[in-house]
Amino acid sequence: MKPPNEFGIAIDFHQRGLLADADFLYRQILQREPQNPDALHLLGVVKYQMGELAIANAMISEAILLRPDHAAFHCNLGLILRNQGDLEAAYAAFNRAIALQPIYPEAFHNLGIVLDDRGDFHAAAIAHQQAIHLRPDYTDAYSHLGFALDKLGITEQAVQVFLRLSQIQANHADTFYNLGLLYERLGHWQAAIQSLLKAVALRPEHAETFYALGHAFQSSGQDVAAIDAMERAIRIRPEYSEACADLGAIYMLRGEHELAIENYRKAYRWNPESAKIAVYYAHQLQQCCDWREADGVSRKAIANVEKSFLDDSSDFASPFYWMTLPIPTTLEQQFRCARKRVQVTSGKSNPDRARHSAVPVEKKQLTLGYLSADFRNHPVAWLTAELFEVYDQSRFRVIGYSYGPENDDPIRNRIAKGVGLFRDIRSIGFREAANRIASDGVDILIDLTGYTGKARPQILAHRPAPIQVNYLGYPGTMGADFIDYMIVDHFIAPCEHQPYYAEQLVHLPGCYQVNDSQRSISKVLPSRRECSLPEDAFVFCSFNNTYKITSAMFDVWMRLLRANPNSVLWLLEPSLLAKRHLQLEAIKRDVSSERLVFAAKLPMPEHLARHRLADLFLDTFPVNAHTTASDALQMGLPLITLAGETMIARVAGSLLHSVGMSELVTHRLSDYERLSCSLAQNPSALSEIRHRLAQNIVQSDLFSGQAFARKIEKAYEAMWKRYLSGLAPCPIKVE
Repeated sequence: MKPPNEFGIAIDFHQRGLLADADFLYRQILQREPQNPDALHLLGVVKYQMGELAIANAMISEAILLRPDHAAFHCNLGLILRNQGDLEAAYAAFNRAIALQPIYPEAFHNLGIVLDDRGDFHAAAIAHQQAIHLRPDYTDAYSHLGFALDKLGITEQAVQVFLRLSQIQANHADTFYNLGLLYERLGHWQAAIQSLLKAVALRPEHAETFYALGHAFQSSGQDVAAIDAMERAIRIRPEYSEACADLGAIYMLRGEHELAIENYRKAYRWNPESAKIAVYYAHQLQQCCDWREADGVSRKAIANVEKSFLDDSSDFASPFYWMTLPIPTTLEQQFRCARKRVQVTSGKSNPDRARHSAVPVEKKQLTLGYLSADFRNHPVAWLTAELFEVYDQSRFRVIGYSYGPENDDPIRNRIAKGVGLFRDIRSIGFREAANRIASDGVDILIDLTGYTGKARPQILAHRPAPIQVNYLGYPGTMGADFIDYMIVDHFIAPCEHQPYYAEQLVHLPGCYQVNDSQRSISKVLPSRRECSLPEDAFVFCSFNNTYKITSAMFDVWMRLLRANPNSVLWLLEPSLLAKRHLQLEAIKRDVSSERLVFAAKLPMPEHLARHRLADLFLDTFPVNAHTTASDALQMGLPLITLAGETMIARVAGSLLHSVGMSELVTHRLSDYERLSCSLAQNPSALSEIRHRLAQNIVQSDLFSGQAFARKIEKAYEAMWKRYLSGLAPCPIKVE
């Protein structure tokens, strides 16, 4: 005899999560009633919840054969099919459920999830919206709708969805966490911080929330708060490699190199397969001249990045740090790394190409917008300040858009005065910045930051200007289809290199690098004694950043010192850690550490003046001197460079060619060493080169901002002429 209410007891067990008990009772019922569709269906649901998908599929499929018009059976079968990876069958099952019961929010929501899985985010959003329409408090549907809108690049709408969700469930940490991530994606750092603070208050032991909070603090310039948040994330999850790596990045930018190395090392130990972490760690080892591991980590970084090109993961390397590895990367590798960066980050933006769909018109005056994080005491500002002052204002209106730190330094003030209009867009999001640029009527937007520093390529991804240009601040392609041109010259990026640039190359005559003829140079020349230099020694000099000094190049420099006993190597004062490593490396190469002389950091006028105390500037490789090469040449100091394949390894060569000193450009390390040694040992030859350099500088237009302005104006007019003709961007040669 059937026990009283056995089915009800089974359902009660099921609802209370007592799956084994429910399983037993459903099977008991089916032993007596093998064709009971409800028992078959619910036993299938139990098996699904227990992870026995094949049995669950069979049970519910049998229930459907017995009762094909029951919508819930089809809906639950769809859940099982999705978990088995059969998206097409799951899609059909959910659609069948909806056809049988059009007012079925769960079926619409689950259909939306399958559409998410298939990458059809537009249809998924519609399905989730229908679920919400049928059940206005359907929180899961709100979350998935927000995610679908974000994947469509409509992140602002996704924010509104999560804001509505936060009203429905005001004490749900995930809602505020996801809202914070969306605000970060939009560049709304303060809103992100507020949302993430609410999330950590509701869920104080969630490492990922503290990690996101740390990133938001860092992006808004609040380093101390960022460090605290990252450390909280690591305390919660001690082997949180991403948090450790980003903590290392914060310390690196603050100049706290020992702490940076410590955190990068931990991150690398915990996650040696990460492209991002390996590249970060290799770069920091280089920054500290710690070559014991640098080459090995760099090789691992190259292998990791190469693997990342082949998958869809969000693990990507910084393109700038990637190109500065001590083991040279190729043009193709740099191009692919930039492409990967766009795919993972800027690719999530929603370019508003419709902005420029109207027929372009002739203009007497073009509006140029310069976008940069570096309108401050920075090489980009030192190089460009005069350019902004000497544009032909009858033909060009210039606007500066700054999203870097706001301070009262002279170079920032000079640039703000030099442009026609200076806007600080630091506190607004990416789309708002793009809208501001578009409303200002910018015709050509020039990005001066690329992937260095606090880059914001997401602004350009929104297509605020009809023509967009990569120039100066980043020595390589940005790999983005929303940037049309890159300004170069024939030496740093020959025409045959075009396949490795997403942008169309615009070749200027002479050198692509603008320089400032109005830089202040101290009239007071310090003595060698005041600079700790021996009075009668030959002074080799290299004022490059320490990350550019490789073990292989240092080998050459030490051989030069050994071959020239009465010589010293004059370097910029680095961090204490880098200084200690350089001194130890000199001793390892049988050179007294006292022959390394470190130049204290000075204001730029005094720094430029002291170049006159040096005899020969030794360039670095594979990352050349850029602004530092201009400094040396402007002060009449001969420079020997080694030119490589990539742009970052060819800038000094471009400068030398432009002043008629191509004999100082070498293409093999052995030639670089031979020429350096020869000039050090032949005073008359070096004197002749110094004399000729001084003459050529006077005759050259390399340090004339006026002359450079006329060249780049022609480039912009050529771009605009092509745009007016309705033609796609193509390579341009400026005569």
